[in-house]
Amino acid sequence: MSIDVISESKIDFRKALRDRYLAYAISTITDRALPDVRDGLKPVHRRLLYAMLQLKLNPQNGFKKCARIVGDVIGKYHPHGEQAVYEALVKLAQDFSHRYPLIEGQGNFGNIDGDNAAAMRYTESRITVTAELLMEFIHEDTVEFTENYDGEEKEPAVMPSNFPNLLANGSSGIAVGMATNIPSHNIIELCDAALGILEKPDISIDEIMKVFKGPDFATGGIIINSFDEIIEFYKRGKGVFRLRSRWRKIQDKNRFLIEVIEIPYGIQKSKLIEKVAELIQTKKVSTITDIRDNSAEDLSIIIEPRSNNIEVDIIMEELFSLTDLQINFSLNMNVLQGESGNIPKVLDLKSIISQWLDHRLLVLNRHSDYRLNKINLRMELLEGYIVAYLNLDEIIRIVREEDNPKKNLVDIFSLTSNQADAILDMKLRSLRKLEEDQIQSEYKSLLEKKTSLVNLLKSKNLQLGVLREQVSEIKRIFSTKDSLIPLSKRRTTFGSAVEVEHFLNDADNEQLTIVLSNRGWIKSYKGHGIDKDNFTLKNDDHIESVLEVTSSDKVIMCSDSGRFYSVAVNKINNEKGSGEPIRLLFDIEQEETIVNTFVLKNDLNIFLVTYLGKGMIVNQKSLISFTRKGKQVFDLSARDHLISAKVVKGDCFALLNNDNKLIVFPVVSVKISTKGAGITFQKLKDGFILDCISFYDENGLQMCNEKNKKFVIKDVTNWKSTRARTGKVLPKDFKGKMSFYTKRNTK
Repeated sequence: MSIDVISESKIDFRKALRDRYLAYAISTITDRALPDVRDGLKPVHRRLLYAMLQLKLNPQNGFKKCARIVGDVIGKYHPHGEQAVYEALVKLAQDFSHRYPLIEGQGNFGNIDGDNAAAMRYTESRITVTAELLMEFIHEDTVEFTENYDGEEKEPAVMPSNFPNLLANGSSGIAVGMATNIPSHNIIELCDAALGILEKPDISIDEIMKVFKGPDFATGGIIINSFDEIIEFYKRGKGVFRLRSRWRKIQDKNRFLIEVIEIPYGIQKSKLIEKVAELIQTKKVSTITDIRDNSAEDLSIIIEPRSNNIEVDIIMEELFSLTDLQINFSLNMNVLQGESGNIPKVLDLKSIISQWLDHRLLVLNRHSDYRLNKINLRMELLEGYIVAYLNLDEIIRIVREEDNPKKNLVDIFSLTSNQADAILDMKLRSLRKLEEDQIQSEYKSLLEKKTSLVNLLKSKNLQLGVLREQVSEIKRIFSTKDSLIPLSKRRTTFGSAVEVEHFLNDADNEQLTIVLSNRGWIKSYKGHGIDKDNFTLKNDDHIESVLEVTSSDKVIMCSDSGRFYSVAVNKINNEKGSGEPIRLLFDIEQEETIVNTFVLKNDLNIFLVTYLGKGMIVNQKSLISFTRKGKQVFDLSARDHLISAKVVKGDCFALLNNDNKLIVFPVVSVKISTKGAGITFQKLKDGFILDCISFYDENGLQMCNEKNKKFVIKDVTNWKSTRARTGKVLPKDFKGKMSFYTKRNTK
């Protein structure tokens, strides 16, 4: 009896876990979540379309059951769950999910209400003209093919992509440690942008944006970002579009109604109506009394105002702030790029279009090589046919009498192996067609085509010219074909948010006082000039900030994470008690604390300073957030946090660190930003910032220590320098932990 001894080897658990998780992360990023910049597809979409092409489900042919298609996909190319594959197929067919659907569905493919599609055994589908363009000439060596999961089939690594699918249809996905979210765009504008890059390779994004306006969502809507903001988004590849519903005022007998005719992309109509109905029922919205769905083929949501005396803009602005009638769409153009399409990177607008054009140039060259090889082969055979025509009797004798006719044909007439095979394979009835004029005519035509292809492959300018023709042809197809014309019309337009304050009566603009406590409770009180003893606080809590405001104001809060939150004053609790936690208003993390609170005034600038000496200036208007999650303005390092957010009141900045080193530099040396990682205000070795202030140089600086003893620096010249220096130590008589005294901080 023998006993097998199993040897045990020790492995580092950390290393094993890291290696396996890395492999999982790479697989998720490259094979599941992120699209390829060249064709804008993920593997499951690419395999779906290719399987349908193999089944000959083109627009000219009939439909096939989706169950058959899904079976082919999971059996040959994509060995995953059939329901996941079917859901991907359904989404490609939904005109409210894809701006230019790649699949045409027959049957129930779901709706904008959020209802699911019918089971795959009931639905049928085929590819669209758009998908045909995407796969044009795929079997003519235009792209690389790779083995499928079991090595029995071949599948395309990427589509030829004679359609800018990535930007035209957009894409979204969540990988490991990264994500992508790209909106759809208008095909005509995309073609114009591509033609602009072909005409002028060094064109700037600002110039491209003269013909390329921005997102064009499948469900329409209105984007209310400024055009400058939109340009900045496409330069960085990241940004947040504010998308709101399209509505109109309609008259019904003696009253007016509001009809919503387009809702933001990705929002389910039924859930939106439920949310508004809930707000009416709980009386969180007092300006409307009812909402109902009158949709048929076109979307129609009817909202009934409480009174004809209420301005319709006030009603809609309130609904925009409380419901998904307005959403934020986060732009994140993170895609797979590189020669093998496996390197994730956030790209700007020009880079995405340029890489698509580079891919099309490569496809053009491969297709030209393929056609040239086919022409050479045909010309070779035609040359053999000419020899056969001129020596027909001798060739017939050789075929009848010789044991090895092929060898004899090659030796006697100097034919190639292919020519000899072609002559021997000819049928007798073909001999009468072997007329020299016809052969010479075909040969001459092929020679002209060959010359044209050879010149094309040698000339980059000719290739760019063909590329321009191809892009122009895409534009023409979507502009002239009756079935595609509706797809070319822009659905999403651009506008601006209405300033509701302009519509409020002075009588409605009530004076209020907002109190925020140290433990994060917030409450509003009627009136101004309220004694602090009248504020209600919980035990062991104290007042953090007091703001005197009006009911039409907005309050902005800044947290130490560099995130800003905003809320309308009339949404803040004013009932009895100590108010409500601010975490009911915002999705603030447990470890986050509020650094400062402001009343929104568009003409004010705020300067931000971090614990490690970084800083920036932002205008209050750019700090407004439109969601509970707030807006990340200051991108902080892991060790850093925000310690101060104050209104700029002066011409100089002063910073003081824990080594009692003071630095003073001019405000104008810092540019106004909208967001970012900031710049160095004070250079630190191992220390941190104690306090900061903005002040007028002529007023000097007042400081105090922890015992409230005041110190004055009338002339700050000794501490003046350029930004990002370490500063100079305070005078020796400035003892204790110092901070700035702010009462003289006005001119």
